[in-house]
Amino acid sequence: MKVLYLVLSAPYEPWEDLFHNGIAQTWVQEERSLGKNNVFLSLGRALPYPSNVAINRFLQSKYGFRFWSMKVSKRFPVHIENNHTLRSTRYERWDNLLGKFLDCAAFALNNYDFDYMVRVNTTTHVNSEALLSLLQKKSFDYGGCRIKSENCASGWAMIFSRELIKKLTLFDFSSLALRGRYEDGVLCAAVMQMNITFEPFEYISWPNDGRELDSNELKNYPFIRVKQKLDKLRLDDYFHRELWRTINSGGKETREANS
Repeated sequence: MKVLYLVLSAPYEPWEDLFHNGIAQTWVQEERSLGKNNVFLSLGRALPYPSNVAINRFLQSKYGFRFWSMKVSKRFPVHIENNHTLRSTRYERWDNLLGKFLDCAAFALNNYDFDYMVRVNTTTHVNSEALLSLLQKKSFDYGGCRIKSENCASGWAMIFSRELIKKLTLFDFSSLALRGRYEDGVLCAAVMQMNITFEPFEYISWPNDGRELDSNELKNYPFIRVKQKLDKLRLDDYFHRELWRTINSGGKETREANS
């Protein structure tokens, strides 16, 4: 069973720091230390400062969100950097997230051997042993961590079979209503149009509501979401490192929710 991980990030702060000081020092580092070249960072073409700040803040606003169009009618070239960074020549904007993913997915499809592509982001901790164990027991094309009560995978943990990646890179997204929708919802709509069922995977968030979980219990979850803010400051990288220490400690700790 071969798994390729595609980590969506951005060539701006805070995402650069969240990647390099968070997952790059934890589960990603472990995958690479085992000699696996299966974790790739997905980036777009950086907009110059301050245009990047102004455009992306507008697109994130309630008013600007209505102008998202998720234009994906053509693939943009992708370059590989440092053996594990896939950089699309598409501009890094919120409404280009779907296009950037499809650019990098098409590149991976043509250049790497894999059975499943797991699309995550900088908030995602992956227990690869638990995930591989589940993948070997299941047979499906589309899965991940559920968006609320919908039969859709959330953008922070999505799983696609190689065959589905082929179909998505060729799919006519113009047949869908794209304006004002996040890319995970658009991908879900495309998959539903193909009559492919969703396979949900269990996950927890970290810190986890004051429950006591020892390292073995934590390792049983294929995905753990680590997304924390304090006074608008993202602390995901710190909590990723804390989670990693706990997982590898062999002990048990009590954590308060959102501490």
